[in-house]
Amino acid sequence: LGSVQFQSSQLYVNKKAEAVFLVNRSYSNVYDPDVVKIDATVTDPDGGARTVPCFYFQEASYSPDQWTKNQNPGYWMVRFNPLKPGQHHIQVNLTDNEGATSSPLYFFSVEDSSDPGIIRVDPDNKQYFRHETGEPYYPLGINVAWGTTSAYTTILNNLGTGSANLVRYWQVPFDRQGLEWKNGSGFYKGLGVYSQEAAAEQDSIFALCEANDLNLQLTIFQHGMFSENVNSNWNDNPYKSSNGGPLTTAEQFFYNTQAKTQTKKLLRYIVARWGYSTRLFAWELFNEVNFTGVYPNQTAQWYPGVKTWHDEMGQYIKNLDVYDHPVTTSTDDAQLQDFDLLTGLDNVQYHLYNTSLLSVQLEKDKSLLNAMTRVGLINGEYGLDVNTADVPFDEQRVSIWTGIMTQVPH
Repeated sequence: LGSVQFQSSQLYVNKKAEAVFLVNRSYSNVYDPDVVKIDATVTDPDGGARTVPCFYFQEASYSPDQWTKNQNPGYWMVRFNPLKPGQHHIQVNLTDNEGATSSPLYFFSVEDSSDPGIIRVDPDNKQYFRHETGEPYYPLGINVAWGTTSAYTTILNNLGTGSANLVRYWQVPFDRQGLEWKNGSGFYKGLGVYSQEAAAEQDSIFALCEANDLNLQLTIFQHGMFSENVNSNWNDNPYKSSNGGPLTTAEQFFYNTQAKTQTKKLLRYIVARWGYSTRLFAWELFNEVNFTGVYPNQTAQWYPGVKTWHDEMGQYIKNLDVYDHPVTTSTDDAQLQDFDLLTGLDNVQYHLYNTSLLSVQLEKDKSLLNAMTRVGLINGEYGLDVNTADVPFDEQRVSIWTGIMTQVPH
């Protein structure tokens, strides 16, 4: 293990701390924790220790709509969020087929800051959120699921100017935003090899959020990736057997052991790279998971698999994410009530497109909220028509205020 070198000479509470180091060994896949697993233990001034996963990083850059990757060898990186001022230390721990090894302790100092910190569910009310410092947070923003980097720059700058505080972003490979996809499709190299070009854009989105005082709901999977007939991208999915993956049908993603193991490796990389951020509002496991498989005629294995998968993956993220960002998902009304029982989720999200938007929205807020005993509820998408993105301003204004009154963020 090489020496741990911080990217900044001065670190602050609730601001990204980033350090790099080299490993003088070669590996068949640096993204596979079964091949090489590296964690860093950060100890604060009071002796409290947090262990965060490290990740492999290769420099990549992009112009507004074109990505390039530096061909130089990459290196290892750790990102974390100091929660207290004062003297800390960090130790890097590596495990591979040669055994386990640890770096020396590296000491560093952290200055206080005014940043309100990580957003979490309010411990006294599952419908509310608070920052680390106790400052309340009410999510107010829009969905910007996919687009060009130039479009994201314009939209996020405008949201910041308009005093919004949330944006919903999908890691969708069909628009080069996901980390893995079919080998040979653009810059993708197949299952288990994480695109540094796509990760570089995700880094830029977090930087834009930081600059504009916005928070990000990161949607990791989208229904079309694992649907055979609704907005389907299944034919290009690296999990499909014809593309070298372990699955013969899309719905097997939720109950195939090999697929779940591979999914956890991706989640580990995602948490390692972006779990530090105070700008991360929530991990959204799926957009509209009800449309996966062969909708609406999924097999008897599909729904139990979906529930178990969400509980298992949500708990896996919670075990990795030492900062306790909320974990959420979105699906149809009937599944939302079942998901209330899953300890891997903190809240669930319904989507609504209806020409009688405001009256139906109000009724859903009341009925679904009454049905939820443990997890919170959010209206994550709404509109007058699924094919029309824009909602008239007056209806948006009333919808937002309605959500405040019903305690269900819209």
